[in-house]
Amino acid sequence: MIPKIASDSAKSARTIAQQAAKQIFQEPGEIVKSGAKQVAGIESTPNQQPTLVSSQQPEGIPPENIESLRQQDLVKSRGLMDKLQGDLKAIRDRAQQEKMQKEATQQNVIAARAQAQTLVEPNTRRSRNILKGMGKKLSDLKKRAEIRMPPSG
Repeated sequence: MIPKIASDSAKSARTIAQQAAKQIFQEPGEIVKSGAKQVAGIESTPNQQPTLVSSQQPEGIPPENIESLRQQDLVKSRGLMDKLQGDLKAIRDRAQQEKMQKEATQQNVIAARAQAQTLVEPNTRRSRNILKGMGKKLSDLKKRAEIRMPPSG
């Protein structure tokens, strides 16, 4: 048997939210029991019953009004569920947009690195071609011959 925690982790956030809402709607007495302890610091004993239990009818309200109140509560619960689902969708969309932006920036970085690697670096070694630059050397020798100083004497 799969542990409950492991099986819950496979469920979507929507399913978990719906399950939690149904559980809260079906067990209002449990909330009241734990609420007194949380709010006032008073521990309730087992013989104390909350004033409103789902099986009991509230005092002073006619039975025909109870059904209309249940319908109003159902409409309100559905509205809240729709709002929660909308919020979850917005969060999912925002996370997907952030993921796509992150992927785009990573691809830009990869493209920039690839472009930087294709650049040709200049060769810093001098050429060993002997004839290269020979014309300049010959012209320098001619100039030197013309500029020579006559012997002093």
